[in-house]
Amino acid sequence: MDGPSTSYNIYASEGYSTTCPPLFDDTNYSHWKNKMRIWICAQDIRIWKIVEEGDQIPINNSKNDSSTDSDDDEVANIWLMANDEKEIDQRNNTIQQLEAALRELLERQTREVELASEAVRRAEELARKQQAILDEAEKRERDRLEKLEKLNSKTQTAAARRRNQRIARNSDTP
Repeated sequence: MDGPSTSYNIYASEGYSTTCPPLFDDTNYSHWKNKMRIWICAQDIRIWKIVEEGDQIPINNSKNDSSTDSDDDEVANIWLMANDEKEIDQRNNTIQQLEAALRELLERQTREVELASEAVRRAEELARKQQAILDEAEKRERDRLEKLEKLNSKTQTAAARRRNQRIARNSDTP
C-alpha cells in the first residue's frame, strides 16, 4: 500500500498539476526553478514575461542584454509556439463556429426563398383561377347578350310582321 500513497505524495510534492504550482521542498532548486517557469508559462506566457522583465515595457530592448539565459529564451519560445497553437486552435474553432452560423443562416435564407417562391407560385395559381372565373363570367355575359339580341331581333321581326299585317289589313279595307 505504500506504493500508491508514495506516488501520490510525489505528485503532490512535484506539482504535476496544471492548477497547482510545483512545490519547493528546500532541495534541488534548479529543478524546481525550471518546473516553476514551465508552469507559469503554461498559465500565460505574458505572466512569465512580467516575472522576467517586470511589469513595465522596457525602453531599451537591446539584444546584447546578457541577463536572459538562452534556456529561458528557448522555454519562452516553446510556450509562445504553444500559445500560438492555442490561439490558432481558438481561431479555428471561431472560424468553424462562424462557418456553422453562416451555413445555418444560408439554410434559413434558402428556406425563406423557397417559402417565398411557393407563395408566389400559389398567388400565380390563384390569379390564373380568378382569371378563368372572370373569363367564364364574360363568356356567359356575351352568350346572354347574344340571346337577348336574337330575342330582340325576333321580337322586332315579329313586331314588324304584325305591323305589316295591320298595314296590309288596313289597306285591304276600302
